[in-house]
Amino acid sequence: MTSVIQQINNLIKGRQLAQAEKLCRAVLDREPDNDAVWFRLGQVLQLKFDFEGMLDCARRVIGINPASISGYLQEIDALIQGGYVNDACGKLGALEKKAGKNVQIWQHLAEFYTQAGQYEDVENCYAKARLLQPDDPKILYNSATAAISLGKFDEAEAFFNQALMLNPHDYDAYYNRATLRKNTP
Repeated sequence: MTSVIQQINNLIKGRQLAQAEKLCRAVLDREPDNDAVWFRLGQVLQLKFDFEGMLDCARRVIGINPASISGYLQEIDALIQGGYVNDACGKLGALEKKAGKNVQIWQHLAEFYTQAGQYEDVENCYAKARLLQPDDPKILYNSATAAISLGKFDEAEAFFNQALMLNPHDYDAYYNRATLRKNTP
């Protein structure tokens, strides 16, 4: 099965979506409880802008494997992209309880909250991620952007400074830090 999953992944990466979908459906005809293939079919449908189909796939993943964080993330993504932001926000709150010490989940949650326009929740997610990885320049950079969205410019500058101490070649951070204040010639 691993080779089939790899083949599907390669087709998705190569944007050969029709072939990837056909292969996924062929596998699912034989193995309807294969959550890994349902997840990948959801990825294919997302790339085809079929968010209802993507949502169905994510819910099948969750039905087969209720512990699948990837399934919940895909469900939330499908809800947001499909325009069901309120439903997605409810799911985000539930997923926060499962995030624990997983930095990647906190970052995904922050990204989804950003898409939903829930900037205080974005800030809270990055705060949790910083507790787990305080020296990650990407988390610090994203914390700065979250602070900017809430009008906390001094906080944003401090996060950019921390990020730049850890990664002095992050020119986006230099630029964004420079835009926080009005400069004179």
